[in-house]
Amino acid sequence: MQVGDLVWHIDDLKDGLTVPGLIIEMGFMNEATVFFGDRTFNEYHTIDDLTQHPALYEDENIMGSL
Repeated sequence: MQVGDLVWHIDDLKDGLTVPGLIIEMGFMNEATVFFGDRTFNEYHTIDDLTQHPALYEDENIMGSL
């Protein structure tokens, strides 16, 4: 992943939220600053918390199973 990539937070996908974020800065040790349009602040995440392929997590949607 690199600056300018669209990403989804894996936990958001599991909760049924499908708003992508934009990586605006890459930090030290696989950390990224991500801007999500539905939030009023930037978030810091490790790369392991993010995905560029939301379809991989469709089956794990907790809210969609209820």
